[in-house]
Amino acid sequence: SYSMSLASVTTAGNDISISISSAVDAWGNSITGIAGISLAGGGAAPSGALPSTPSFAVNNGSGAGTMRLLKSGSQLVTISLNGLLKQQTISVSPADANRFRFDLDAVQAVNRAFFGNALLTALDPYGNIDTQFSTATDTVRITSSGAGVVFNGVIGTAAAFSNGLCDLKDFGTGYNGDEPFVTFTARSNSGITGVSQTIGFSLLKISSGQLAQSTRYIGEQYTFT
Repeated sequence: SYSMSLASVTTAGNDISISISSAVDAWGNSITGIAGISLAGGGAAPSGALPSTPSFAVNNGSGAGTMRLLKSGSQLVTISLNGLLKQQTISVSPADANRFRFDLDAVQAVNRAFFGNALLTALDPYGNIDTQFSTATDTVRITSSGAGVVFNGVIGTAAAFSNGLCDLKDFGTGYNGDEPFVTFTARSNSGITGVSQTIGFSLLKISSGQLAQSTRYIGEQYTFT
């Protein structure tokens, strides 16, 4: 048996200290050996980055090591020492956001608010969603690669991001310009940035039109006036 000290809460990317003490075998002899660390499910972060879970030495019944978890949420940690297992669940919070991700439909309309998917997500260095990110203290501005105008592109209300997600449709954000293809950049006051994929815009603009009420057939042209 042995005693183990291990925090139950941490932040993604932070070192976590582990200590083992009073490790003895069935006859009361102090244990010397290697303590191994394993995670249920492997613990890979959304970005694909892997946690750091190095084994550490236990001498005469005591030893200490560190590990680093990268995936937010609950992580079940198992410590194995000479066949003796101990488990503890650790709650991992996301780290502070360092980039934005656009989830924006690839085709949009000129001079209209974005439609379809129009999400902006705050992500930490490991791809976890930073559920605590707030534009109440870190205003976000959206700009474009084109010469046109992004309208309603300043996001600065306290409720703009909910659990790390902002729906740009709620703000009526959109673009008016003549370019057929544009990318968008989100940048916060603190320097967090993200760039969208290339978004296509139709240059055909019909402000009004009227069709005659007579019968039409396949292949005939329709004339707008």
